[in-house]
Amino acid sequence: MGAKDSLALTDVGTYRRAVVEITGTLLIGAAGALTSFVCEGVRSGGIIKTAAETGRYSVTFQRKLRNVRIKSLTLIGPADAALTATDGWFLSARNVTASGFDIQASQVSLADANPTSGNSIHFVIEGQLL
Repeated sequence: MGAKDSLALTDVGTYRRAVVEITGTLLIGAAGALTSFVCEGVRSGGIIKTAAETGRYSVTFQRKLRNVRIKSLTLIGPADAALTATDGWFLSARNVTASGFDIQASQVSLADANPTSGNSIHFVIEGQLL
């Protein structure tokens, strides 16, 4: 075996220091309006529906992060309500920066679209504290 390994893990399961995970859930109302959200690690009022963009929601972190990674974006539909081809059910991340990111909802054709009223969007991101 010989020499000792000088690698020291700082967090279980990662080689990166000061890693934080931020999760959030957005509740969508009529016409894609943001009804409410629950999230730690974002500024007060730090999640908004982007007025000029259909189906887009902006998330602003409380602190700047580096190496931001989007781990998951999940649409949670209401019970017994079918999604249609024109609903915003396909989610993607846009404009990922040290200060935040945008969630974009799209329809089957990938055109921007609002999620149906009663849907929720759940996200998980991770980044390193500066």
